[in-house]
Amino acid sequence: MAALEVAAPEPTFGELLRRYRTRARLSQQALSESAGVACSTVADFEQGIRGRPMRETAWRLASALALSGSELDRFVSLGLTHAINGRTRSPSAAAPPFAALLLAHRGDASQMAMACRAGIQSSWWARLEAGERQPSRTMVERIASRLGLGAVERDRLLVAAGFAPAWTVLLYAEWPDAAITRLMARAGGAA
Repeated sequence: MAALEVAAPEPTFGELLRRYRTRARLSQQALSESAGVACSTVADFEQGIRGRPMRETAWRLASALALSGSELDRFVSLGLTHAINGRTRSPSAAAPPFAALLLAHRGDASQMAMACRAGIQSSWWARLEAGERQPSRTMVERIASRLGLGAVERDRLLVAAGFAPAWTVLLYAEWPDAAITRLMARAGGAA
């Protein structure tokens, strides 16, 4: 008889958090300080008391752990939840491309500081970063201008938000499939 192969179960968010934290040689306290979250929050995730973090918390922890590539994708997508009418749901993917780019441009600055620089309300910036709001083309251009982004980065923001680039700096091959689909839908074409 052939032996059955049983796949290892997917780790919980807390198990993955603990694995990455110990690999980074950080204490719960050091991670919490670096991520700007309470130490009890980190402990609760690792002990399974809390299941999944809100989007901002997941991104803060990932940033503090210096995750990148597939580890970042796995960590954030496993951890994300959205609050919707008092209930939570897990999204199928990590942050939308536009939100991910905003987070990358923010770096260590606070959401409030970035919103002030961009000339928008901090609550709007938070919603844009969380992928809960879709910006208008004018807003994307204003954000890029106020943040002092060059043409290439401005066009990346425009494409990630579903708009055609101001200049054809980006090659079509670089465009995310979701952005192309949104562009086609806006133009009335089939995707």
